[in-house]
Amino acid sequence: MEYTEYNRSIYPDYDQYGLFLLDLPYGNLTALLDSVKEEHDVHSSNIVIFAIVLSILSLLINAILIIVILTSDTLRYQSSYLCIANISIVNSVLSIFVTPLAVHLELKTIWDLGHTTCAVWIIMDVLLPFVTMLILLTMSLDSLIYTISVEFYRKTETITKMAVLIILPWVIAITTVVPLWIMGRKPLPEIDGVCIYGLEEEAALASPLITYFVPTGMIVITITISIANILRQNDIDEELTASTYMSNSSSLERNKRAHFSYNGKCSIGTVCLASSLFVAMWFPHQFVCILLTYCDNCFPPYSVIMGFTWLGASTSLFVPFTFLDQRLRCRLRTFYWFLVGRLCTREDDDEDEDTETHLIHTQARSSI
Repeated sequence: MEYTEYNRSIYPDYDQYGLFLLDLPYGNLTALLDSVKEEHDVHSSNIVIFAIVLSILSLLINAILIIVILTSDTLRYQSSYLCIANISIVNSVLSIFVTPLAVHLELKTIWDLGHTTCAVWIIMDVLLPFVTMLILLTMSLDSLIYTISVEFYRKTETITKMAVLIILPWVIAITTVVPLWIMGRKPLPEIDGVCIYGLEEEAALASPLITYFVPTGMIVITITISIANILRQNDIDEELTASTYMSNSSSLERNKRAHFSYNGKCSIGTVCLASSLFVAMWFPHQFVCILLTYCDNCFPPYSVIMGFTWLGASTSLFVPFTFLDQRLRCRLRTFYWFLVGRLCTREDDDEDEDTETHLIHTQARSSI
């Protein structure tokens, strides 16, 4: 195959790298690389601007959520809100580490941060969304337990349980993704200026299945069962309400179930909305990963790959908005007015200081 000079400029030491690329399942390698370079030149500036804006806004919004939840005397002792803070921590790490490196690569066009950093960056790009998926799964399981037995749920709402809900998704994700991507790594030549990480076919298939499709199925099942439990409790509430004569005990039971129904709906509704948005935005990217494992000639255009990738990455900005229930909105308003009050107090202090300084100067001039 004949290589163009432009191909050599993209991939340093292209004669060595080209030997590996010949083994890839693409019919016309030169045409593929030419199309990638052409589309990269067209979309690179837009990608950089989008990534920078996404990173800044995502970091700002998630940092505010973390501060609001952890500084609240009530929210920080509730497992569901601690899970939300945990997701915000994942999104913050994405905004600080993963996205900036993607911007760096777009601007430099070559990878100059070393092969170890490249491997860590790519693995983190898979690991962090998987952590978010596991947190959403734990939230759905937590809500399911609430719909099954309120008494048992309240008895188990302890500091130990909250610590487990925070740490467990990270432990499962790290012990799953890291060994899979290290042991399933396909040996490739290390070429200066190129960040590439290959997986064997079995690992390439297992990765999206384990990190996306299996947790998605489990979330769907748990949320469906929870909704069925809520509907069943609603039927019981209607039967209790329809009774003309009711003892004090049955009245208390009705009020208890009404409280259960309200909290169950809010919890399940939040988890369902957040999970649906997260799963939907990552689905195109994960589907392409599965497709390329089975179809050798289905390599989509560069713009489609980047579009699907950044669509999934945008969950770090949009998913947090699905958690803004009444309690969080109230705490955000309190946090906002606290900041405004601090700024106003600082401005008043500055004005008082300026007035005092002006009086001192006036008195000094009068004495002279």
